[in-house]
Amino acid sequence: MIASRTSRYAAWAAGAVGLGALAGCNVAGYGTYEPNRQSEVSMIEWPYDPASDGAIIEALRYVIDSFPPGTPERAPERGDFALDRGTDPVAVSLMPGISRKAYERIARKADPYAHPLSPETVSLPRYTVGRVELRALTAWVDVHRPLPLSAPDALVQYQCIQVQLRNEGGSWRAQDYLVYPPGVVRVPKPVYVPGATPTETAGAAPE
Repeated sequence: MIASRTSRYAAWAAGAVGLGALAGCNVAGYGTYEPNRQSEVSMIEWPYDPASDGAIIEALRYVIDSFPPGTPERAPERGDFALDRGTDPVAVSLMPGISRKAYERIARKADPYAHPLSPETVSLPRYTVGRVELRALTAWVDVHRPLPLSAPDALVQYQCIQVQLRNEGGSWRAQDYLVYPPGVVRVPKPVYVPGATPTETAGAAPE
């Protein structure tokens, strides 16, 4: 199932009353993080913002819990959710600019068996956070999940699951998702947790 990204803006605009009218409400945030259009050093449009933490955590939780390692490619399209997430450890790759403390907290809250990406966890199945959009009380977060290997020596392919979330009473909740075939949405470069590289900053991991 593929949908145009521009449709998200139309859907949000149709249901919104404008930021000015939300002045007295619990507005979660407003901005866009686009990893594939901005450099890791200077993110012009919207650098990492802690306001997005809750949405990122819920999106990761939803995708890892619903489609844990080993889930077939077509399962999300059919709505075949995992009945048991299991205990397989996974690695989580986030965007540059997050402190080590925040990186570890997001991974820990997203899943009890998730670990920040580092040289020690780089061989684990990796779930990568991509594009993040905050539009007041609605958010969209791209999570790229690993697909089962087609052969023992095959390269890992990733499938983008775009999670739509709603902020209800200060907490983000997943409401729906879109599925993109492998290769349609570019997977962001994996990024180590700060402190995992000699520079003590979040650095790019091997792809």
